[in-house]
Amino acid sequence: MRKFIDPSLFYEISPGYKEEFFRQLNLENAKKSYIIARLGLFFLMVLLLLDYIRHIQNDLWDDSVHVWLFFVHVSFIVYVVPFWIYRANRRKIHEGIYAAGRQLTRITIDILAVTLLPLTILGILDRGTMILYAIYVLICNLFLNLSHQDRLALNVFSFLVMLAAIALIPEPNISLTFIRVLECLGLQLPTFVFASFQHNLRARQFAYEKLLEEQKNLIERERQRSENLLLNILPAPVAEELKERGYVHPRYFSQVTVLFSDFKNFSRICAMLTPEQLIADLNHCFGQFDQIVQRLGLERVKTIGDSYMCVAGISNEQPDHAVRMVQAAFAMQEFMARWRKERVAAGLPEYKARIGIHSGPVVGGIVGTTKFAFDIWGETVNIAARMEDKGATNRVNISGSTYALVKDFFDCEYRGNIPIKNIGEAEMYFVTPSVRRREKKAKQKQS
Repeated sequence: MRKFIDPSLFYEISPGYKEEFFRQLNLENAKKSYIIARLGLFFLMVLLLLDYIRHIQNDLWDDSVHVWLFFVHVSFIVYVVPFWIYRANRRKIHEGIYAAGRQLTRITIDILAVTLLPLTILGILDRGTMILYAIYVLICNLFLNLSHQDRLALNVFSFLVMLAAIALIPEPNISLTFIRVLECLGLQLPTFVFASFQHNLRARQFAYEKLLEEQKNLIERERQRSENLLLNILPAPVAEELKERGYVHPRYFSQVTVLFSDFKNFSRICAMLTPEQLIADLNHCFGQFDQIVQRLGLERVKTIGDSYMCVAGISNEQPDHAVRMVQAAFAMQEFMARWRKERVAAGLPEYKARIGIHSGPVVGGIVGTTKFAFDIWGETVNIAARMEDKGATNRVNISGSTYALVKDFFDCEYRGNIPIKNIGEAEMYFVTPSVRRREKKAKQKQS
């Protein structure tokens, strides 16, 4: 029957949103009940003042109707009940954790019936205009956000009360009685239908707003995920330029530090492991390298087989880019030492890494149009690769240009000028943690 009358009139909110929707209605009804209670107490004072004026002009106690009106007016004092309930729970209501808003609304409706309906019945007996009855119906149906069940029970009750009041009228003409019944229906039925439609329209709007909010959150999560993925692939300045312009201009970096690492006897290790084991080992190792690089504010450029390449000094201004890179190299070798012990204990082949570092200018940019990959080029990259190739396992080999930048922070062992392919001779140093230099600098600060 409901669907036959109007499918949208009795719209049912989805179960996923129903609990939150009714919680919101509870809080709103609690606040609206408080407003009605305050208005009831205000009208109590006004009506008592009018009764006092009426009593002065014409003795109130000589007229039975006025006496009844006086006691009906005094009944407005019961509005102190919802007023007090709200004041006692206002903190919970403002915090959004008050769950008895529906009960408070029912109390307010009952009080409205006690105070307004007697006046309405008296108005009918006096051939009144039934304005108070209209006010009662409007307040309950339109102002308070009642559920369908509460609204239906309320309107049936008030209509039966009005029928009882009409039945008490000594009306000889049956047609006038019928007209009064139609008047009651004319006041009540349209308001009931409109309030039901309004309630369901709000439920639909609430569901749409929640769905829109979820879609916005989903879009925001996907956008954040895309940005994080882009930042994992590209340095931050490059990623920002790509998002703003859709392309990236090649950049020249006057001073950066490049690190290469490689495993000794990697081909032999490959022959001893299954492809799954090999990939798992590389993923574990390079994953640890990535954490080190990220912690020190460096950028991983790429991996080529068992070779790992990273750079310092391109993401932001890093005057200590060479120092950071050497720190990263030591952290990598420390991890490799711990990992070797675990693998030896498990009877697995051990990995030994060579690490080479060089500082100098490079050119950086994105290569390709379908799959973005940031890369750097220049003689600095080639020399860094030669530093790794001419290094030793479990050691950190640096060039002369890197030595000039880190000599105040680390002890360096001079290896001499060593020839490298296609370049000639280059100064090389093995680096060790600078315990002595740190102590020396601490003493200089104290002095």
